[in-house]
Amino acid sequence: MRVAFLYSNRGIGAIDCSNPNLGNPGVGGTQFCYLLLMYYLSCFKKEWDIIAYVYEETIGSVII
Repeated sequence: MRVAFLYSNRGIGAIDCSNPNLGNPGVGGTQFCYLLLMYYLSCFKKEWDIIAYVYEETIGSVII
Protein backbone atom coordinates (compact mmCIF):
# COMPACT_ATOMS: atom_id res chain seq x y z
CA MET A 1 0.00 0.00 0.00
CA ARG A 2 1.16 3.52 -0.73
CA VAL A 3 0.21 6.40 1.55
CA ALA A 4 1.09 9.97 0.62
CA PHE A 5 1.00 13.12 2.74
CA LEU A 6 1.31 16.75 1.75
CA TYR A 7 3.40 18.12 4.61
CA SER A 8 3.18 21.90 4.76
CA ASN A 9 6.62 22.97 5.90
CA ARG A 10 6.65 26.49 4.48
CA GLY A 11 8.78 28.71 6.65
CA ILE A 12 10.04 25.82 8.78
CA GLY A 13 12.29 24.11 6.23
CA ALA A 14 15.41 24.96 8.25
CA ILE A 15 14.20 22.98 11.28
CA ASP A 16 15.61 19.46 11.72
CA CYS A 17 12.63 17.09 11.75
CA SER A 18 14.62 13.86 11.53
CA ASN A 19 13.80 12.54 15.02
CA PRO A 20 10.30 13.38 16.28
CA ASN A 21 10.83 11.07 19.28
CA LEU A 22 12.77 13.93 20.87
CA GLY A 23 9.64 16.10 20.89
CA ASN A 24 8.34 18.96 18.82
CA PRO A 25 11.31 20.72 17.21
CA GLY A 26 9.26 23.91 16.87
CA VAL A 27 7.14 23.23 13.80
CA GLY A 28 3.69 23.84 15.32
CA GLY A 29 1.19 21.42 16.77
CA THR A 30 -0.64 20.33 13.62
CA GLN A 31 2.56 19.88 11.61
CA PHE A 32 4.09 17.91 14.48
CA CYS A 33 1.07 15.56 14.61
CA TYR A 34 1.43 14.86 10.89
CA LEU A 35 5.17 14.37 11.38
CA LEU A 36 4.50 11.82 14.13
CA LEU A 37 1.89 10.04 12.02
CA MET A 38 4.28 9.69 9.08
CA TYR A 39 7.15 8.65 11.32
CA TYR A 40 5.27 5.94 13.22
CA LEU A 41 3.57 4.58 10.10
CA SER A 42 7.01 4.18 8.55
CA CYS A 43 8.26 2.41 11.70
CA PHE A 44 5.37 0.01 12.26
CA LYS A 45 4.07 -0.57 8.73
CA LYS A 46 7.28 -1.56 6.94
CA GLU A 47 5.33 -3.05 4.03
CA TRP A 48 3.71 0.34 3.28
CA ASP A 49 5.35 3.02 1.16
CA ILE A 50 5.01 6.29 3.06
CA ILE A 51 5.55 9.30 0.81
CA ALA A 52 5.86 12.87 2.06
CA TYR A 53 5.46 15.75 -0.37
CA VAL A 54 6.95 18.94 1.06
CA TYR A 55 7.17 22.56 -0.06
CA GLU A 56 10.75 23.16 1.10
CA GLU A 57 13.75 20.90 1.55
CA THR A 58 14.50 20.17 5.18
CA ILE A 59 17.75 19.72 7.09
CA GLY A 60 16.74 16.27 8.31
CA SER A 61 14.57 13.79 6.53
CA VAL A 62 10.89 13.95 7.35
CA ILE A 63 10.83 10.17 7.27
CA ILE A 64 13.75 8.01 8.30
